[in-house]
Amino acid sequence: LIILLLTLLGCSSSFKILVYIPKFAISHIKFMGVIADTLVDAGHNVTALISEMDASLPDGAKKAPVIRISPAEGADHMNTHFMVGDTDMFEMKSFTWSTTIENARHNSVSFCRQCRKLLTTPGLVEKLKEEKFDAMITENFENCGVGLSHLISPRSLIVVSSSFIMHGEDIGVSQSYVTDKTAMSDGRLHNSIYARFMHIYNVLLFRSFLAAQDEPLQNVFNEIYPGTPSFSKLVSNSAVVMPNNEPLMSIPYSTLSKIVPIGGITVGKPNKLNDHWNSVLSLRPKTVLISFGSIAKSVLMKPARKNALLEAFSSFPRYNIHMEIREYDRRLRHIPSVQSA
Repeated sequence: LIILLLTLLGCSSSFKILVYIPKFAISHIKFMGVIADTLVDAGHNVTALISEMDASLPDGAKKAPVIRISPAEGADHMNTHFMVGDTDMFEMKSFTWSTTIENARHNSVSFCRQCRKLLTTPGLVEKLKEEKFDAMITENFENCGVGLSHLISPRSLIVVSSSFIMHGEDIGVSQSYVTDKTAMSDGRLHNSIYARFMHIYNVLLFRSFLAAQDEPLQNVFNEIYPGTPSFSKLVSNSAVVMPNNEPLMSIPYSTLSKIVPIGGITVGKPNKLNDHWNSVLSLRPKTVLISFGSIAKSVLMKPARKNALLEAFSSFPRYNIHMEIREYDRRLRHIPSVQSA
């Protein structure tokens, strides 16, 4: 039996795979990077196409050879536009129609600028097509990779998502108006008629968000490569769809045989803490970790909100509170129980 298994392993196929990694948010980058590295570990010939909207962010992939597209001018717009003027991400009305569509358009500015540079890089599309990839893996949130798949003609397009399924209606699993999870709502908290109506509103809002985000990018493809099919058409023909969710913890939803959940793929194996972090986490009996994500930076908080946090942290002297703080934001540093990163 062992000899047979070794023989089968020796005959196993190694596929040639292109993984598209646009650098605009840490969670997306890490997810795509782990996919690339996992495939390398499995023995496949993987190339990471890294499009640097924000060059300050990490690459994500650590083991695959990289084709790098340097940042286009203004490609980091989606991460910087809200820092102009007196903007507090914590006070924005996120679920209003106008604000949501405005955010989609800001995202699209970055996506269009960087994708245009990728598509017009001399010889790049032709080189990728000549590689004759067996598969191309890309998210269908920023759809430059989806459109690129048509131009380079891999044998299969594999669509992934660092959160839940995007553009489910294109895949064949439309979001439910009754109970479902979207970027705008949880889907489980329907304890009133109002909550049910809000869920319907949020489903429609998220679809409009994606449409407003995709349309300008689709126009870029139509301009540079006329006749490029719609992103919806390309996604509908994908061979496999892999969302980063855990079925045992998710709301039940309709599915297809080509949908393969890969929830938890970015969760690494626990490692022993180094001396520094071991000493930090041993300062008090309990530890609380606080991070607001890559967009809502603590330095942009209004003074009243920061003071409220200061007061709240000070009332828990037995807790070691570890909070992500920018180097130039020192308002929270004088509290003994707060450790900054």
